[in-house]
Order: sequence, then structure tokens, then C-alpha cells
Amino acid sequence: MSPGRSLPPRWPTRGLVLLSLGLVPGVLWGLSSRIASSRPGGPLPASLPVSPGCGGLEVDPRPQRHPASSWRPCGDGCQELSPAPGSGHRYFALFGAARDGTRLLGYSRMRDASLELRVENLSRGQVLFLARVLEGAKGCDLRLRDLRTEGALFEGNAVDGRMHPRSLFGVSFEDAGASPQVWPRPEGASPLEAVLGPGWMASTTTRRRVWSARWEGDGEPVEAWSAPDRSVAAHLTVGGDALLFSALDEGRASLWSWREGEPARPLVVPSMGGGAACPRTDGEHLVWFEGHGYDAERHAFTRMDLMTSPLTHHAEDLRPRRLRASRQDFLTEVSAVVGGGHALHLETRRGESRGTLVLTRLSDGATWHLPPRPGFHWGTPLYVDAEELAVVEDAPEQAFTEGELGPGESWTVVRRTLSSLGPPDAGPPAPASGADASCSAASQ
Repeated sequence: MSPGRSLPPRWPTRGLVLLSLGLVPGVLWGLSSRIASSRPGGPLPASLPVSPGCGGLEVDPRPQRHPASSWRPCGDGCQELSPAPGSGHRYFALFGAARDGTRLLGYSRMRDASLELRVENLSRGQVLFLARVLEGAKGCDLRLRDLRTEGALFEGNAVDGRMHPRSLFGVSFEDAGASPQVWPRPEGASPLEAVLGPGWMASTTTRRRVWSARWEGDGEPVEAWSAPDRSVAAHLTVGGDALLFSALDEGRASLWSWREGEPARPLVVPSMGGGAACPRTDGEHLVWFEGHGYDAERHAFTRMDLMTSPLTHHAEDLRPRRLRASRQDFLTEVSAVVGGGHALHLETRRGESRGTLVLTRLSDGATWHLPPRPGFHWGTPLYVDAEELAVVEDAPEQAFTEGELGPGESWTVVRRTLSSLGPPDAGPPAPASGADASCSAASQ
């Protein structure tokens, strides 16, 4: 699990949060009529039926009245999230989004004996969503799972007259207010692979399937993809009006695309001994890893490249281009964001506990390796645009050894202007040819 996205096991309300995927049973169920009738444009209700028998969840119907989080300088072109009085450095479940000049940050923290969930518009200094789970409230559970500039996806429980386990809970952001919606969760679906999909669809994976459900209506989720072999679906992301994902099977991996009303299509299927996975996109550029020479003993590739292409949903239209060699040597995990003509990756090798933060310019492959501040290490990249990047910064080791933080808790968020980074420390790569210059598009 990526740093900064897991939940702390030792906080006072840990009974409210189930950490194990094995504790996430799911069944197909109809939508809550109380929530499904909501429409964008109004204030959120003060009480949302997201958990059976929950009396300790409070959703603020006017979150804009609360002050946004404060930031303090941390160096040239750098600012860090300043902890609220009395809360200390204890953030977790952090997400970011940036698009068309709008930057959002979502996170959870402990404050005043309650778990607080926030989504803020950093560009406006405005709180878009605020909810609290009071200490000791049993059966209440709400967690941020995905964030986009137009809305957020939470995981919680819902009521429609019966006791139901987990659901996906969406909130749209609009100038006039916000409105909630609940989607059904297929049996066995992973909460860590839930995204707010294209056309206001909530999409998620089971081990060998990809599912999607629309905002409107009360129909059951649509099966977008089913593995034809032993492959496992992973790395869900949204590209335009399509879902992009990886199909993983030990040393083999391929990229797929699915649009509503069409069958899922393979985008990149490398030759034997290779794999393509970990897609990320800003709706214009597609970025992914391609591995070569799989070592079954190490469960790693001998070489891995970072690739890009204009976003497309058909293999014949793909124009793959190698950006650079990657430090990461496996395809089972990805921690990256794309935006503003850049890609920001936290790259890790097998056996390493800490990753290297790498910024890549998509136009030419120019690269910046960003060292963490002394005594700290990087966590999950949150967003990048043409002017700024944001990344989770994890605490020094003594913060854990002294009990100041628990596993999964993050120290702060760091924002850095791209202009303050100086020249790249690795220039554009020399043009390559043959198999090293591009990946193998899927044959149709």
C-alpha cells in the first residue's frame, strides 16, 4: 500500500475503520432512495445515511464557512501544510487533483476527539467538503478513495431499509453547492481500486474483473472487463471518457481501455519477457511503465522504461515514445500523477523501503530527481500541473519510534513550484531505435 494512503491502526477511533481488505464483504444492492434523489446544486444534508445505526457522523452542510488549512514556507518555492492547533502532524488518506488551474487536496486527520475528513480547493482557499466521525461512534465509516476537481469518491456504508456492508459514496462539487450519490459495490471489490470514472461513473475492481456504475439510475454495476486468463485487474485510472487499467500475471502485463457501450480493448501487449502497466493520464497524455527481461527469481525486470503517447483508446492509434529509463523495476504498484505536461513518479526497486521522487517533462523526457528534506522521505505524489507539484512527506524515523505517529500516518504535504527546481539533472535522452524506442502496440 502506498505511503500516506493507509489508515493508522492505533488512533482512538480505530474501531471505526476496517484496515483489512478481508474485512470488506460486499453484495450487489439497490441504491438508497434517500440519497439517489439528490441532485447537484444544493447544500449537503447535515446527516447522511452512510452507515447503519450511525449516530456519530456529522456532515457540514455549509463547509465553505470554515477556514481552509494554513501553509507555511519550507524553502525556496516550497510550502508545507501547517497542522491545526492541537492536531499535530497526523494526516492520512491523502489525495490531490489539479486541472485547468484548479488544485484540490483531500485528507483525514484527528482533531478534537474526532476523525475529520476534508476536501479543499487550494486555488480558492475554500473548504468544499467537511465531515466528522465522533470518537466512540460505532458503525460509522467514511473514507476518501478518489479525488477529482469536479468531485470526490468516498467509501462508506449505506441504508435502504436493510443492513448492508460497504458502498461507494460520491459528492459532486459545484459553485451552488454539492450533492451526494451512492453506488453499489460488486461482491469482492477492492476499496483501494475505486475511482470516480468517466461520465460520473464509480468504477472498481474485483480480483479478475472491472466494474462500473453510473451516477444516474439504480441499475446494477456493468462488468467492463473479465480476465480471459489468470490476469488480475489493477491500476484503475480515468482517461477522457474511458477507464484505463492493467492486466497483471506474474511477469506478463498489458494495458487495457474500456468505454461504456464498447468491449474492453488491449492497448499495449508487449512481447514475451516484457510487460506494460501502471497507466496514468491527464486526459491528454498517457504515461506508463514498460518492463523488459523479466527475472522470475527476483520478481523484477532487468530494465524498465517510462513511456508516453497521446491518449487514445485504440492500439492502432497509439504513438508510443520512450521518455527515459526508470528506477522502478516491477509493475505491480504505481504511485504517480500526470498533469501540465509533466509526470511525477515515486519510483521504488525491489527490496527498497523508500522510493525516489522523479519529475519528468513529457515533451522531451527531461528529468528532475527531487531529494527529500534531511531526515524525511517522500510519500505519495498528489498532483502536478504546469506550475506546481504536491507530494506527501513522511515523518522521520524517530517520530515512529517515539510513538508520535503510527504506521500509515503522514507528517505533512509539501507543495513546490516547478520554477524553483532549476535546470533538469538529466537532459532529454538520445533518440533510440528498434524495440528500445517504443513498446509493442496490441495487434487487432
